[in-house]
Amino acid sequence: MASWPNVALGQEPIHYEVRARIDPSAGTVDADVDIRVAVSDSQSELHLWLYADRLAVEPSGMTEMSARWVYPGEVDLGSATVDGTTIDGVSVAARVDFNSNRDAGGSELIVNIPSGASREIAFHCHCG
Repeated sequence: MASWPNVALGQEPIHYEVRARIDPSAGTVDADVDIRVAVSDSQSELHLWLYADRLAVEPSGMTEMSARWVYPGEVDLGSATVDGTTIDGVSVAARVDFNSNRDAGGSELIVNIPSGASREIAFHCHCG
C-alpha cells in the first residue's frame, strides 16, 4: 500500500520580482524577492519553502577538513529573512518552521489565513 502525502493546495501567482546583486570581489550574492499570490477561500495556511535558509547553518556532515574546502577563510553563513507579510494589505504575523534537516532543506514560512473569501498574500524576502 502506498502512503500519499496530504493534498497540496496551490496558490495562483500574481507577481514575483527578484532583485539579485553579485559581488565577485567579496564572493557574495544578495537577493530581495517580492511575492504576491492569491489563495482560495478554502485555504487556511500558506507554506513557502525558504530554501536559502539552509545556508544559515553549517552543513551537519561537515568535518574540519571539509570546512576548509567550503570556507577557505572564515565561516560565512547566509540567511533568509521574511518581512512585510500582508493579507489583503493588512500586516499579519508569519512563523518560520526550522526543519530538522535545515542544512539540507532550508525552512518553511507559514502564514495562517483567516477563513473567508479568496485573498491576496504578499511578502518580502531577503536572502544573503
